Amino acid sequence: MNELTKFDERFLENHGRIAGLDEAGRGALAGPVFVGCVSAARSALKDDNLSEVNDSKQLTGGTRDELFALLGKNREIEVGIGMASSCEIDDLGINDAANLAATRALSAVSSEIDLALLDRGLAPDLGVPVNTLEKGDERSFHVAGASILAKVARDRYMWLMAEKYPDYGWKSNVGYGTKEHRSAVSRLGRSPLHRKSYKIA
Repeated sequence: MNELTKFDERFLENHGRIAGLDEAGRGALAGPVFVGCVSAARSALKDDNLSEVNDSKQLTGGTRDELFALLGKNREIEVGIGMASSCEIDDLGINDAANLAATRALSAVSSEIDLALLDRGLAPDLGVPVNTLEKGDERSFHVAGASILAKVARDRYMWLMAEKYPDYGWKSNVGYGTKEHRSAVSRLGRSPLHRKSYKIA
């Protein structure tokens, strides 16, 4: 059991089932925002195969892919992924759009949740008690697992969209505001996936 699972054990002492949620894509110039949701049975926290679960930003792409698959296959873990489109981001604002994606992610989990652990920045109305954690993806197994789901799912989506819009460098920048990406927008204009409410120049 690593430090992240020990952290969550404290919540499980008083709650039957918890879920962790985290987002990916808040600062991107193009594409949706994704939110992952992980709800693990207590026994799943002792699975050595999941000992590397950590903040997705601290993992290699290969490790993220492996853990994404393991989280999805484990019968003692329920996972959900929600997204809000670039149009929804423009219409609602990024905060409300991310919260909408969070409600969609939690709705994919069938178990009754007694407590949701949220990484700071999310504040959805989930209909259950919530605990917002500063740097939750570095402290909680559930939130870290959710960060992996969101990151991998969003990256794969943007790689797929890169085939449709190949000139923006999304294979490498996945919609974030790199110099290459901004230069391409200056030359070509925005694609339908670009967020109109975000300043690019």
